[in-house]
Amino acid sequence: MVVSLLPLGHWKTSHLLHHRLGHGTHGSFPSGPCGRGKKGSDDVVATLATNENPELCNDVLKELPFTVVQDHAVVSGESMYAWAPVISTAPVHVKERHTDAPVGRIRYSQATGNKIIVQYGEMTEDIETPVLGEIMPQYLDKLLEVGRAVWKSTFHTKEIILLTIETMD
Repeated sequence: MVVSLLPLGHWKTSHLLHHRLGHGTHGSFPSGPCGRGKKGSDDVVATLATNENPELCNDVLKELPFTVVQDHAVVSGESMYAWAPVISTAPVHVKERHTDAPVGRIRYSQATGNKIIVQYGEMTEDIETPVLGEIMPQYLDKLLEVGRAVWKSTFHTKEIILLTIETMD
């Protein structure tokens, strides 16, 4: 899955990112280039909250690219997360309760272990977390498919699902 992140509500920026999910125990990805204008079957596009949380977004951008293992929330609802190799103590201007966030919201949790969180459905946890971005509406069906695959991996198959986040070319 590729997520191109743009400023929330502004749809144009120089900070385009890719978020790719790949399957496999050895770091293999679905075939096809990432970040070169072609999207794979698990790719989605999102906006980056550079206007809302610029310092946090800059901290994440500085650490790209990275690949990490994607996991699923256990009790809080339809949410995926990945421990990010980013440590940010940046000031946060916009936070949102998980229960109030729209499907497709991307967050960065400073308080619970520096992780990237992608909400693909309903949530029951009311913790507030800094807003990092949002999946664009036309990709929400694909996001639901990926979320269900990560859920299946976490609770049944134990298949490793990798998340890569990188800047677009």
